[in-house]
Amino acid sequence: MRASLAARHLPLRLPDAPLEVDAFWEARRVLDGPLPDLRAALQPLETTEAGTISRFAFPSRVASPDACNNIVPGRYYAPTRSEAAGASPFLLLLHANGCQDWDFEAWHAQRLMQRGCRVAQIALPYHLERRPARLDPRAAVMTPDLPHTLAALGQAVCDAADVLRWARVEGARRVIVAGWSLGGLVAALVAALLPLDGALLVEPAANLAWMMTHYGLFPRAIRRQLRRAGLSQTVLEGWLAPVLPRNLRPETDLAWLRILAARSDRLVGAESVRALWRAWGWPTLTVQPTGHVTLLFDPALARELDQIAGVG
Repeated sequence: MRASLAARHLPLRLPDAPLEVDAFWEARRVLDGPLPDLRAALQPLETTEAGTISRFAFPSRVASPDACNNIVPGRYYAPTRSEAAGASPFLLLLHANGCQDWDFEAWHAQRLMQRGCRVAQIALPYHLERRPARLDPRAAVMTPDLPHTLAALGQAVCDAADVLRWARVEGARRVIVAGWSLGGLVAALVAALLPLDGALLVEPAANLAWMMTHYGLFPRAIRRQLRRAGLSQTVLEGWLAPVLPRNLRPETDLAWLRILAARSDRLVGAESVRALWRAWGWPTLTVQPTGHVTLLFDPALARELDQIAGVG
């Protein structure tokens, strides 16, 4: 199992500094870019008493060498109770690393739609329909190929920001992002770029360098490669500086930033999340007595989503 997973990771590769690090910042330049026409792309999947569920797809504005990764598929949940787009809040949900289906986010999206929220979910780069078969789903973004990781995260930020910007132009009363784990990291990076009306970071992957060196994010063979290359946490933090949210300052108002963390989170590291909380000026932090995975099934997640959306 480990050998198979190691073979499907991308190999260890460092950025050709500064060019490949600069490419991440280029991907984040979204404020003056064209918006996707999501309304024209909507294709209804299901209509219920609560509303209509549609799918959509739009071209990513950040080019990837993998053709399947250049189209951003998503789902859109429009409640029946408010016909005008501006009459309800808009919430974008971002999934965790290794996500292989739409089900978990869809459950929350439908629940929020019943409460009058407009909700969207998108496939992050190298996930779901965007993942080439050669990559293990657990290792599609967080890889020892650091230029690949930087580029994928830059693309994720651009794709998510485009959906949120579209919602703003559509006249949504409040525009909010929420994500967990990898999605929490992307949500944090978007909240540092756009002035949103709310952001919920659930166990965000706040320090990829810590994850790479402390808790087996990679198979043992790849972690040995990191050590042989002299890539300590400190060195990796230098390479990955653009995607460490603590190095950035949120554009989203502090009053509408919320962090939900697990006390026993051994995957993203509880202290890494607290370091982000301190760096961002102590926004609202809720800590549950759970682990990384069990937090996603804790009632606290639904409560936090309801609160950030203003329907709790």
